[in-house]
Amino acid sequence: MPIDPVLFALGACMVLFAGLATAAWRPNQIVDHPRIVLALLAAITVAAAAMLVRLEPLGFTIDVDPASEPLIGRNDPNISTYRAAVRDFGSDDIYVVAMHVEDDVFTRENLLAIERLTQQIQRLPGIAKVESLAWTQSVRYDSARDLVE
Repeated sequence: MPIDPVLFALGACMVLFAGLATAAWRPNQIVDHPRIVLALLAAITVAAAAMLVRLEPLGFTIDVDPASEPLIGRNDPNISTYRAAVRDFGSDDIYVVAMHVEDDVFTRENLLAIERLTQQIQRLPGIAKVESLAWTQSVRYDSARDLVE
């Protein structure tokens, strides 16, 4: 049974406040009983860490949402324009996969590896479009800008 995060936070604040009040009112109690103090702090830390773990299925309860929409205010007048653009053009979730190589990226082996990876990514569920160096029609190196186009 999960603990409500708000109730946990209130309980932890009360315990910490009681500790601070004890430290201000009777500092010798803190100094004379360091193991109890450390045990209480360890218990709060373990309880806080337990709030981040889900047992079934095993994983974290916190997640990263890469979407742009949560960053837009609920009353933003442009939210309807954003939603229309997503409806017309698809999701704005973009991921970049980089490959580090010791030698030239344009060797046959490296390009074949990129091609295999591109095909595997393209087969993943939820992937709408993949752009890849393996499908590039023309490559040009601009030495003045030290840039590959």
